[in-house]
Amino acid sequence: MNPPDEMVSTFKKNNVEVITLTNEQADAWRAVAQKTSYKLFADKVPGGKELIEKALSVK
Repeated sequence: MNPPDEMVSTFKKNNVEVITLTNEQADAWRAVAQKTSYKLFADKVPGGKELIEKALSVK
């Protein structure tokens, strides 16, 4: 089992709803997050902007 499949399986076994997004849906979600939760995190957490940038650089 590859890591993403194992992660999804683990979430589902623990009654977590898993939703798969298309690339377009994921891009739209990220656009909203950049203006809301990412911005709030960057503004409120010391070093938050750098942490968001590092997290988003992972592919």
